[in-house]
Amino acid sequence: MRIASWVAAGLLAGSVSARAQDATLDKGLAMDGQRLFQTYCGACHGKTAKGDGPLAKDLKVAPADLTKLSEKNGGTFPFEMVMKTIDHGRNVRGHGTEDMPAWGAAFKTTAESADDAQQMMRKLAHYLWSIQPK
Repeated sequence: MRIASWVAAGLLAGSVSARAQDATLDKGLAMDGQRLFQTYCGACHGKTAKGDGPLAKDLKVAPADLTKLSEKNGGTFPFEMVMKTIDHGRNVRGHGTEDMPAWGAAFKTTAESADDAQQMMRKLAHYLWSIQPK
């Protein structure tokens, strides 16, 4: 029983620690995230993340303008939702297959570790946070 309690407490502390770590915008992560964005997301979402990438015209529905995430969330950047969307994809009708690519799986197969893959997703999320209008 005691070991299980310690494990549960450790997992909870790690989860809270990760959330606390992302409570404020990290400009260093955002800079690294910009490079990842250009590599993985720019073809559809465009260089400025406004949904005007070179492949956007080939989709049935235009990609989202990612500079409006905070605006659409009452002025608060939806960090957790963005992380989940990057990791698991999102059901988006305009992608033909009905799914936005889930980059988490791709990152997990190319990164050296699961932590490195998680860090890539955090960098992307911080980049998107950094481009929200003030």
